[in-house]
Amino acid sequence: MFLAFDLGTTSFKAALFDPDFKRLSSASREISYQTRDIKVELSADTAVNAIKELIAEISPPENLRAVAFTSQAQTFTVLDSSGHPLTPFISWLDMRAVKLCESMRQEPVFTDYIEHSSTGKLLPAQQLCLVKFLEKELPEDARIVPLPSFFIKELTGKFVTDRNIAAMSGFYSLKHGNWWQDAINYCGLSEQQFPELLDLGESAGVTGAQAATYGFPQGIPVFPAGNDQTAVAYSADVHTHNGILIGLGTAQIAYLSSPELPPSSEKFFRGPYPGGRSYRMAVDGYGGNLISIFLQSEPELAGFPEFFKAAAEAPPSPGLEISLDESRNAISWQGSGNAAQRARKVLELSCARLSKLVKELAPDLDRREVLVSGGGARNTIWRELLSCAIDAPLTYTESDSLLGAAKIAGERMG
Repeated sequence: MFLAFDLGTTSFKAALFDPDFKRLSSASREISYQTRDIKVELSADTAVNAIKELIAEISPPENLRAVAFTSQAQTFTVLDSSGHPLTPFISWLDMRAVKLCESMRQEPVFTDYIEHSSTGKLLPAQQLCLVKFLEKELPEDARIVPLPSFFIKELTGKFVTDRNIAAMSGFYSLKHGNWWQDAINYCGLSEQQFPELLDLGESAGVTGAQAATYGFPQGIPVFPAGNDQTAVAYSADVHTHNGILIGLGTAQIAYLSSPELPPSSEKFFRGPYPGGRSYRMAVDGYGGNLISIFLQSEPELAGFPEFFKAAAEAPPSPGLEISLDESRNAISWQGSGNAAQRARKVLELSCARLSKLVKELAPDLDRREVLVSGGGARNTIWRELLSCAIDAPLTYTESDSLLGAAKIAGERMG
């Protein structure tokens, strides 16, 4: 049996799989953040209690063979040398370092930043910017601990992370395949304050005596399984059939795997993928998020079910035009139409945005199988409009991050 955890942004999830990766049971817990102005934090107690509740609900069997963690990528805490959290988990949604990030981009040390990191440019929510923001508050023995690394340490006593998660932090160099010493020095830190690096699929060790507080026996192998998008792609086997995975959720993503590390680009993410491969990913923040913005000013539609029902029933409206001001997260309209017609236009805009990214990410789209997953992909109208926008058939898959994490661990164990 394999137990997988997905430490997501809105919820932590867990699922138990049999040796053939058939899902036997699953559970989830919504996560409540402490939001103060531009600060977005998650208390360590909240995170720990959520994991303990998931384990109690799943009730792992005695023949459990492995545990795996996939996660949101940027969220981290700072521990002292005894393992006590000095900060809450600072979320990737946290924006306290926006002004600092703008000035850091001008620093000579980051002239070739794009050659090192998974991201095309330095981002305010990356660990690099947030740690620099906290620099004067950190003791000399502070340890920078990504969210999944915290729980791996809790279970095994090992301070580790995988290269997929590390490459999104800003502190890792894809160019050198190791921690980026220039970035570490810039923050007044040392490499010893960062986790040991593992390849995706490499075991972090086995559960120790301390794992009993979480309900685990000793001796169970524990695996880091990268960011959640990578885990979804691995569960869909995009690496085996030259596929491209499109995820329709709060954000829209397009993800593909390649034998070699793709060239750097300001438009796309890139990084390590299981089996020594790499990935390239395009992200548009306006999928379900665009629908949410629309619904805030559309009293006729009470929520997502009503939105999709209305969009599916509406005919095309060529005289109605929609535009999005990203700086204000605001939609504006030209022409007239009813609520259903506006709902369809919202989806058409979302699909047009994603189509542009997909075609830039994969110019050879006509030679790839296009898979689509995520909550939005369950809606026929969204799939139909996207298929039309990219001019390619879509194959719906129920693959998800939990299955991917289980497969990353299980396939390594054989």
